[in-house]
Amino acid sequence: MGRSSLPERPRVQLLAPETGAQIADEVRRDGVTRIHVEGFSGAGKSSFAGKLAFLLGWRHIDLDGLSSGVELESDYYADFLDLGNLARLLDENRAGVVIDGICLREVLERAGENVAAHVVYVARVSAPSNDMLMWHDGLDAEQPYGDLPWLSRAVIRYHRNFRPYADAQHILLRIAD
Repeated sequence: MGRSSLPERPRVQLLAPETGAQIADEVRRDGVTRIHVEGFSGAGKSSFAGKLAFLLGWRHIDLDGLSSGVELESDYYADFLDLGNLARLLDENRAGVVIDGICLREVLERAGENVAAHVVYVARVSAPSNDMLMWHDGLDAEQPYGDLPWLSRAVIRYHRNFRPYADAQHILLRIAD
C-alpha cells in the first residue's frame, strides 16, 4: 500500500486563541454548514463551540441545554434529551450550526439527523513534563466500567463504539490547569 493510499490523519494541535479563527476560515473555504464539536465532559467543547459559532455568525447548540428533565433508568445520554427540540433546531438552522456535546453522533443518530459535518474533537490533557502530554480522559476510557456513574459509563461506551477522534478533521488539545 503506497503512501498516497493511506487515509489522511487528523490534525492535532494545541488549543490556542487563534485556533477558532483558523478553523472558521477552513470551514468557509470548504463550504461546510455543520460543525460537530466532540469530547469528554469538561474538555472545553462548549466554550470552543460557542466561540467558533460567534466567529462564523452561526447558531450554537449545546446538547446539555436540551435536557428533557425526565428521570429515566437508562445508560444512554440521548434518552435524557429532548430530541424533538434538537431536530427542530437543526432544521431551522440549515445555513450553519455548530453543535457540541458528549455522545454527539449517537444523539444525532437517535434524532434522525444524518448530515455531513466538519468534526472537531477537544481533548483535555495535562503536561507532566515539557515534552509530554497526558490524555486523562483517554485513560479513563480504557478502564473497566466498575461502579462508575451512569453518565461516565455512557461516555466511555460511546468513545469505545464510535471513536469520535479517529476521523476528526481537528483534534484540539486543551492543557488543563
